[in-house]
Amino acid sequence: MINIGKLLAKQKSAATDVHAAIGEIREQITLLSDQRQQVEALPLPLDQAMAACDLWLDGLEGRSIRASAFTTGDRLDWPRCDMSEHSSLPGLLAAACRDLIRAHVERELADLLEGRETATPEQKAERLQALDGELDTLERAEEAAIRQAEVAGIAILRRREARPAVVLLPDGEI
Repeated sequence: MINIGKLLAKQKSAATDVHAAIGEIREQITLLSDQRQQVEALPLPLDQAMAACDLWLDGLEGRSIRASAFTTGDRLDWPRCDMSEHSSLPGLLAAACRDLIRAHVERELADLLEGRETATPEQKAERLQALDGELDTLERAEEAAIRQAEVAGIAILRRREARPAVVLLPDGEI
């Protein structure tokens, strides 16, 4: 005689093992996704941050009074003394106090970056590419396991953040 209870217990045990194995893959995916977010959030090194500051100051200076305004002989319109987007005042301050502004920004950046990991855009891109490769491998393994479980009659829900590009791959490409 067939012992249904014993057969169902074996099936339940197998389903539990499958869920646990897929859970481990998902934990690894979560860890790599967190690492990816941390790499994306890395600040620039001090020298590149200061180069960005210089570009910002150059842009401000470019909005200040142009010397050509004195060559027309027309009445010179003085800059508006507000801090709006169209005011010349920030540009004049940037031109007159550039060294002071740079020194202040550099001190603040040095304090902010002290003891923190930084990365150039090239370093970030390289690290993100490596993480994306690992994530792709894990996501494909997860999808393959889910499909094998479905064939065996074990239903497993996909993660809500599962990439459609992986979920929709044909079986031969996983």
